[in-house]
Amino acid sequence: MSIKSVHWVKERLFPRLLPVHLVAVIVLVSVGTYGNTLFNGFVYDDTLQILDNHWIRDVRNIPQIFLSNVWGFSGEHVSNYYRPLMHVIYMMTYYLFGLAPWGFHLMNVLLHAVSSVLVFGLSRRLLDEVLPATAPSPLAPPFMAALLFATHPVHTEAVAWLGGIPDLSFTLFFLLSLYLYLRSHDADRPSRGIMYLLSVICFALATLCKEPALTLPIIIVAYDLLLRKETLSFSSSVKRYAPFLGVAGLYFVVRFAVLHALTPMKSHDNMDFFQLAVNVFSLLAQYFQKLLLPVDLNAYYVFHPIGSAFDTRGIVSLIFMSILAYLCYISIKKSKAAFWCLLLIVIPLLPALYIPAFKESAFAERYLYLPSVGFVLLIALSLRWVMTNRPRAAGTTTFVLAALACLFALATVDRNAIWKNNITLWSDTARKSPDSANVQGDLGDALVRAGLVDEGRKHLNMALSLKPELVKQFLDKGIVYFNMGFIDKAIEEFETALLYKPDSAEAHNNLGAAYGEKGMTDKAIAHFEAAVKIKPHDPTFKFNLAGAYRKRSAGDAAIIQREKKPKPVQR
Repeated sequence: MSIKSVHWVKERLFPRLLPVHLVAVIVLVSVGTYGNTLFNGFVYDDTLQILDNHWIRDVRNIPQIFLSNVWGFSGEHVSNYYRPLMHVIYMMTYYLFGLAPWGFHLMNVLLHAVSSVLVFGLSRRLLDEVLPATAPSPLAPPFMAALLFATHPVHTEAVAWLGGIPDLSFTLFFLLSLYLYLRSHDADRPSRGIMYLLSVICFALATLCKEPALTLPIIIVAYDLLLRKETLSFSSSVKRYAPFLGVAGLYFVVRFAVLHALTPMKSHDNMDFFQLAVNVFSLLAQYFQKLLLPVDLNAYYVFHPIGSAFDTRGIVSLIFMSILAYLCYISIKKSKAAFWCLLLIVIPLLPALYIPAFKESAFAERYLYLPSVGFVLLIALSLRWVMTNRPRAAGTTTFVLAALACLFALATVDRNAIWKNNITLWSDTARKSPDSANVQGDLGDALVRAGLVDEGRKHLNMALSLKPELVKQFLDKGIVYFNMGFIDKAIEEFETALLYKPDSAEAHNNLGAAYGEKGMTDKAIAHFEAAVKIKPHDPTFKFNLAGAYRKRSAGDAAIIQREKKPKPVQR
């Protein structure tokens, strides 16, 4: 091969192949970091959302999926969420792998890998936008951004938990829509229209995955205002943004039609506006802390509201907000790209800061999955600045970031093991959130079902001491399921109530009614007898037991003659 040919390969072919190799490395790192999740099982809400979800087992349920709230398959009529694509993705996975846990985990890992590649592409596009036309655009900064995103330990909840699919899917479509929108301005005329149309379609898909996707138009407008060199007329602006706003408007119409509400309100200790503001600052500070220092990760954080700005956490939160405001001011002056990255962190977090919509779980790591993109893009910008202004420090800085990605990967692999099963998950969570009745109850339930009855009872009793109304809540929910005809789900709720309180006559009676409804007379009689034994003078329990005896053709044991169908009781 001649020298000229070698030069042509080096200058033309190699630059084209190099990004492909980097993309392959990003995919391998993403899959390698989360590969051990393929050995994990179903945990947390996975049983409800996947194993008990009859929608995902038949494509004929797709119309019902799009006409119901996210929990419609379980009989729930009231919900804050409209996320039909969650079920569609579960359905696709079910048709590919059945109910094998590793198949669902593989889907999560692949979605994360694709998002990591999109971070690489978006970072390259951002650097091309902010660099002078004659400046080279090195691949190290976007590559480092993608590696840090692929390995960041704060993503373990979203990726290792199968219930994290809404965050994974909406982020993927969000990033793809944003990337296509940015690329559409540089493409030739035929490709420009196609990319723009695909961007709008991806935005629509993102909104059907999870609600924070609706922040995309804000991010797009902010990008154009801060980083574009062009000045748009009013008519051009309307033409450019109207399709995105139209999709958002259509989403709200459909959401209202399905849920009959836009944002159902829940209260949290009747906090006033000032208390809400202070607590929002505290949550935002906590989210930034987890991005910067992802340690002591937890599947269930207990939210303890700040009562006063003079509380230590309140003071720290106000200091943090002052620092963040100062950084925003400096970034606007020095680097509008950095300010846009800060917006990409904060804006998608806004729905998660709506405290009245949550109870004690107002903070969750999975909400950082998309905002972390803004964080790693900031790192890419910083590395690019070092390479331009401090070239001697560029090698050291790149090495430090690579080492950080390795540490992140090791921490993530270790954290993935916590999500292996319900015992490993809730044992770790109970150690970090011992004052949560929900966590103690879930751990106790997991231990009892694994045969560790004594240890499980201890945690169930702790849950009841923290929240005495738990048994009544399970009984009430079971009665709702019973009256709606979801007998199997009613049995699950009644059995859970009995797990907490084995001497609950009401739980035994309700189980008897549920088993009787299924035609399982012997089981019904056993539970009715248990209820009568606990409360021998209750006429309702005696009545139900007599009806069960009669159904089994044991007329001599009947204590009353009138026929009546047993019903669960609510007390």
